[in-house]
Amino acid sequence: MKTERLYGVHAIEAIHAAGRTCFRLYIQAGRHAPRLAALRRRFEDSGVPVFEVSRSSLDRMAGGGVHQGVLAEVESVAQSRHASLGECLARAGETGVILVLDGIQDPRNLGACLRSAAAFDVLCVVVPRHRAAPMNALAVKAASGGAENVLTLTVPNLARALGEIRDAGFWLIGLDPDASRSIEQGSFSDRTALVLGAEGQGLKRLTRESCHDLVRIPLTQNVASLNVSVAAGIALYALTRQRRELGIR
Repeated sequence: MKTERLYGVHAIEAIHAAGRTCFRLYIQAGRHAPRLAALRRRFEDSGVPVFEVSRSSLDRMAGGGVHQGVLAEVESVAQSRHASLGECLARAGETGVILVLDGIQDPRNLGACLRSAAAFDVLCVVVPRHRAAPMNALAVKAASGGAENVLTLTVPNLARALGEIRDAGFWLIGLDPDASRSIEQGSFSDRTALVLGAEGQGLKRLTRESCHDLVRIPLTQNVASLNVSVAAGIALYALTRQRRELGIR
């Protein structure tokens, strides 16, 4: 069985709450933070072996990441989740939002987008298999529990996946800084897919052409662009607010 190492208090709390299989928990020796003690009790009560190790050992196991004194060896996301895009679309109700990320390279940005997706009750996050950030420990930690609360689907061909989402009745809205209309003027539907491009590059041509509508986040002249994860949070908030105003839940 494929395993991976995750670290950080929020991430470890989230995997426990989600019931994800954990094989070992490592806690920094001599560190007595209340949340670490609570984590230790929860995992021990679940029958998970807990080991105290030095900070230098945790640093090495986390690859230099900020582990906050705790690291877990867990079942990988690929092993623990088997849903396909088709299954996700089939389970979608009459209303809902999908977030599509077109080739985000930085796993921290991916994780931050997942955190926003979870906060706004997104049905699933769709990412391409190639030329995109992996769902690794950096992404999971940045998600602060979001990785366990929103389904992330990796697709081999993003253009084909966008076509599948369109055919399922979702209205595709692409975020493009050069769009003529602001996000407040965008067109929305009961089923909406918000599409964001990679850092710097933005939406690829085929992705842009697949969208029903293109909108931008209006910025002052002092800022040329936003970090993609910041843009995702703003866009999801604007989308959620306008859907509520239209009576779409």
